[in-house]
Amino acid sequence: MGKIINKKHNMSEFIGDESELNTLSEPESIKDILSRVYKEIALNAKTEGNVPCMSTGIHDVDRTIGGLRDTDLILVGARPGMGKTKFVLDIALNVAKTEKKGIAYFSLDTSCEQLVLMALAAVSFIDKRKLRAGRLTDEEWQILAVTAALLGEMDIKISDDASITVSEITGQCKQMSNVGLIIIDNIHLMQPPEDDGVFENGFLIKKMAQELNVPVICLTTLARVCLNKGDYRPELTDFRDINAIDKYADIVIGLYRNSYYETDAEDNNHMECIILRNRRGEKDICCYEYE
Repeated sequence: MGKIINKKHNMSEFIGDESELNTLSEPESIKDILSRVYKEIALNAKTEGNVPCMSTGIHDVDRTIGGLRDTDLILVGARPGMGKTKFVLDIALNVAKTEKKGIAYFSLDTSCEQLVLMALAAVSFIDKRKLRAGRLTDEEWQILAVTAALLGEMDIKISDDASITVSEITGQCKQMSNVGLIIIDNIHLMQPPEDDGVFENGFLIKKMAQELNVPVICLTTLARVCLNKGDYRPELTDFRDINAIDKYADIVIGLYRNSYYETDAEDNNHMECIILRNRRGEKDICCYEYE
């Protein structure tokens, strides 16, 4: 897994020229739209509750949001150290392994090497601190070798260019084949577009998801203001003004671990995935076992 070569792309490459911006697609007949909706309902019925789209690998989350769907913009937020990178990395590994789809992971604050170390720990179930120090038993070295071979076969590309822009991400993903999921971690560190301010990063990322026809997951760190209340669980208002992305997100998920605030908590591995916005269905609190 190497760094993605950074290549500059201007705004016109992403959104097209002015004539394309002013061209609207013709309205569709409700009959044609009904045909697609009916097929989706029929497919859901055949799967008997299983997710017809790409699975996150987390059953409760899949049940609530219906899996990862093309063109979806999913915003995931939590306080620092809550485990949001581990959460989305588990999703990426599941998509790469079970769906055989390519992953484009853009990290603005974590190095490629750190992410791969986390992936090795997640798949091998070897403690990350032991891995980093190299204090492994003979059996663990064998497990590590098998894990490295497995990860090496996955179609995962990682960039840790902290200065990358949305238009550059779009351009790089266009050059990749088999991209099934794009991840941007941490979106709040991304600089605003270098233009006259007409476009926002949230708008551009949603347009990217639509243009490439893939789901995009953006991670963000919530500010301390979310702690100024009796319940520390994230709320939708905690996501406002983060690169204006909350306005365009189809799904917003807040992550919460009780053990993060209470060191003597018994549910150390239990994380709540709080579905704060779900444009396809209900809101809910889902369970995720944080290892």
